[in-house]
Amino acid sequence: MDLVTFLDVLCPGWAHYCSLDRLNEVLSEMGPRFFTCTHRQTLICGTIQVSMERANYSFHSRTGRETVSSYYLRRYGFLLRAPGHRLVYIREDPGSLLPAELLRFRP
Repeated sequence: MDLVTFLDVLCPGWAHYCSLDRLNEVLSEMGPRFFTCTHRQTLICGTIQVSMERANYSFHSRTGRETVSSYYLRRYGFLLRAPGHRLVYIREDPGSLLPAELLRFRP
């Protein structure tokens, strides 16, 4: 199951309106899970948390200032369908901001 669908079921409105504190508390209680990163075809394990930042978040990269959306398009060729969605990160690696649409639960 993709992470966006899971979050939509767990907390409708997670991408825009729901309480991040409560959502992240529920996700923490679920503990670490395995995910596949579709952009790198890698398996990661950790506790998903939802960030305040969105995919239109701008950061400083080697090529200058760019958004998370433009980075994933340039680096991986992925055009994000929902750049207004909040990014997620792995609690055990807080610097790991990822678009939720690129993660899939592993059984």
